[in-house]
Amino acid sequence: SGLPLTRIRIAEELLREKLEKGSFKEYVRHLDDIREDISELDSLIGRILELSKMDIYVSPLVFQTLNPSDLINDLMERLKPVIERKDLHVKTDLSFRPPFEGDREALYTALLNILDNAAKFTPENGNIIVEMHSEQDSLEISVTNSFKELADEDLSRIFDPFHRAERSQEAGSGLGLAITKKMVERHGGHIQAFNSPEGLEIRMRLPAEPSKG
Repeated sequence: SGLPLTRIRIAEELLREKLEKGSFKEYVRHLDDIREDISELDSLIGRILELSKMDIYVSPLVFQTLNPSDLINDLMERLKPVIERKDLHVKTDLSFRPPFEGDREALYTALLNILDNAAKFTPENGNIIVEMHSEQDSLEISVTNSFKELADEDLSRIFDPFHRAERSQEAGSGLGLAITKKMVERHGGHIQAFNSPEGLEIRMRLPAEPSKG
């Protein structure tokens, strides 16, 4: 636990201590820890740059007709290793009536952040429910995962950059959902978080013909 820089500093101190004592046995483990934390920092910096770039320079969205079901199925396949490792139970209900226009890359990123969070924070043998349905002028996608009930303050701030819920047991940058919110809003949609009987629900609603800004 702790921030990557703190963990790197501790690992470096342990290595230095063992070098001074002439003990070489645990070098590899500490070097592996350092490599993992450097990778995490690299990912964090990438997310910070992505978020700041969205504030400073807003590149135009590239709209095309697409099927959100395909995006979700692709993402579930991508997350299959962690789903299988944690023995998670996934249920999908993807009823969709085309056409839908959106920026494929932006929506892929938005959905990836939601589904990745769900897979990461769902306890072993927990459930993930992905539902999608279309109405006359909008598309609604919800992702619900097994999780403890969050305080109202956490629910209202879950999309704030760097915010992490008090009950969260895992480390994370707290940037994924902030990026998702910006992506959804750029499509003219909105996103909310709720406590539900099944756990934590993230629900996004997108207009079928979003404003192209």
